[in-house]
Amino acid sequence: FTDKSITDVDNTKLYDAELSAADEEEISGLLLKYYSSERNEYNYDDSVSFEESDSRGLFGIIGHKKSVDYNNYPVVAPKDLSKEETKQFLINNNYSEDAAYSITEIDKKSVYWLATNIFNMSETTFNNRLEESIKSENQYLTAKGDDGKEKIYILNLGVGGAGWKNIDIVAAKTDGQKYYIKYDVYTTYSDDDFFTCNSSNIYNNIGTHKEMYSLMEKKEIDGKEYWTLYTIASEIPDDIFMTDAPDAFSDFSGNYTFMSGAGAWHTDLTLNKDGTFTGGFSDWDPTDSNEEDGIVSIYHRSNFYGKFKNPKKIDKYTYSVELDELNYKEEVGSEKVEINDLGFKEKTIYTTAYGIEKGKTFILYAKGTSPLKMDKECRTWISNQIYKETKGIPFNVLYNVEEKNGFGGQQN
Repeated sequence: FTDKSITDVDNTKLYDAELSAADEEEISGLLLKYYSSERNEYNYDDSVSFEESDSRGLFGIIGHKKSVDYNNYPVVAPKDLSKEETKQFLINNNYSEDAAYSITEIDKKSVYWLATNIFNMSETTFNNRLEESIKSENQYLTAKGDDGKEKIYILNLGVGGAGWKNIDIVAAKTDGQKYYIKYDVYTTYSDDDFFTCNSSNIYNNIGTHKEMYSLMEKKEIDGKEYWTLYTIASEIPDDIFMTDAPDAFSDFSGNYTFMSGAGAWHTDLTLNKDGTFTGGFSDWDPTDSNEEDGIVSIYHRSNFYGKFKNPKKIDKYTYSVELDELNYKEEVGSEKVEINDLGFKEKTIYTTAYGIEKGKTFILYAKGTSPLKMDKECRTWISNQIYKETKGIPFNVLYNVEEKNGFGGQQN
């Protein structure tokens, strides 16, 4: 781990953790296998009953044969019973032999090894949860297998399995022993699926993204190192991951534009490396020269400048800043009439900085961010700019959280 960013949480110093590619692959595999819509959280010492708890730990391990990659551990993999074995099993256990079950046989000793070593359950917790599982679910049975060893049998009425396609670790901290991991999980919709849909669908919920948090530890077990799991939670402890980011303005400096793609209006903003910015808003309304004193065009304009402050790093893709100052070169509400080069009258009405003026908190999304990670309202504003791209967003984005306005940055 490094001391690039130290966070003091409950008198415990946390450091930025640098995970190797192999570590990230193992962590992602463990979390991705366990996670699905039915098993969205986990707590290794949760004392809440099986029926009431969202942290259905044992179910997450044995609820489906795909819940754990058994090939990564010194255990016996689950076995699907054949049709004849299934029929005999149903008869032996007083089930109708015509029931549309598929049955998975899981070695109890192997599940115990996984639960106590990889999922950090105590022996008492494991036994209690197994008993609760059998009592609460008609799908669970324990019996001896053909080899005479204790087995857990799961009666499946459907195929099931995790519905998430990938995990992206976006932040990691460590106290020197345990690791605090923040990650994004995505459905089977990839970025390609998102970008190749028609532009109107970009306004809808294309795919699903969730931010998650896990407490983990890398342990040596039986002479080999494994990543182990303590908790999975959807509530992110910001005091752990959010850190000061003095270089953020330099990294995100450049030109940004807020526009809809319909109409003539747009707001341009240039962010400088010190957090100051300048910009302008422009809109145009044609008029009938007979309607208002021979004026053929009315322009709504704003020339503004200001400053952002308090840059914070949320994760490797997102940062937050606060609006500190917003000033105008011309008085808001003032007007002027000029004669253009063709001899026609034009009126300019000076207004506020559309897209900026009512904001307090702004999010900066880095180039490469998946659009599914962005707020839905933000990506609707930049949908025309990212349509048909095949990877993450090709530029930085500035997002006004309060007003839900998205500014797309220049690609170069």
